Order: sequence, then structure tokens, then C-alpha cells
Amino acid sequence: MNSRYKTSEFWFTIVSFIISGLFLLGVISDYDKEELTYVVTHAVESIILIVGQVAVFARYMSKKRAKEQEEQNISTELENYIGVDKTISEVNINSASLAELIQLPHIGTSLAQKIIRHRDANGPFENVTDLMSVNGIGERTYRDIEKYLTVEEK
Repeated sequence: MNSRYKTSEFWFTIVSFIISGLFLLGVISDYDKEELTYVVTHAVESIILIVGQVAVFARYMSKKRAKEQEEQNISTELENYIGVDKTISEVNINSASLAELIQLPHIGTSLAQKIIRHRDANGPFENVTDLMSVNGIGERTYRDIEKYLTVEEK
């Protein structure tokens, strides 16, 4: 359906044409026309309101489901990581998963998520010092993790 037909004015025009046609054909009287116009107009307004509310609710539920799915994915990734005893050698900050990032000293789940979001939003890090542009990673944290970082593929 064309977007110009989605306005309430379109539906009120259709209702007016239908009621006028019924009046001209003698199906309804003048008194009935006024009463019918009132009832149908309010019915159409109610339908438009309900459809709008359903659309808003559907959008809300869709965003809520997406957020819950993201949280579930992070939780699953962390659950899969727990119990793995790994020695850290090098972590490529351009391809590291959440589980790999939290192996680094001073990097928890929150900071690892910030690194991944920064990488997704701004593209790959050109060098390891670019990691300090992530909110929460200062000079001290960087100094402690610098020896484990790389931006080059093995």
C-alpha cells in the first residue's frame, strides 16, 4: 500500500464517501447519516489508535528481544570460557573475542565489551596504542597489557 494512504484523512474520506453514497441511494435517512457518521468516525479513530499502539508495542518488543539475545550471546561466550586455563601469549585486538580480551590483566567483561564496540564502530585498530582511545583504558592499564597486544594477524 502506498504511504500516502496510511493517513487518517484517507480513511475519513473513504467513510464519508460510503456514508454519502448510502444517503444518496436512500439506504439511510438524514438523521441516520449524522448518527452513522459519528459512530463510524469514532470507530475509525479507535482502529487507527489501536493499530498505532500495536506498532509501538511491536517495535518495543523487537528491541527488547534483540537486547536479550545480545546479553544471552555474551553470557554464553563467558560460560564457554569459564574453566579454560590458558596462558596468554598475544591477543590480536582487531579480532579478539570477548573471552580472549578478558584474559588480559585489568580487562573485565565491561571493558572488553567497550573494546569490541569501539572496534565495531570505528574499524580496526591501526596500532596497539590506539587502544587507549577506548574509555576506561588509561596509561596504567595499557602499560600492564601492552606486552600481550598485537594488531597483526599471525
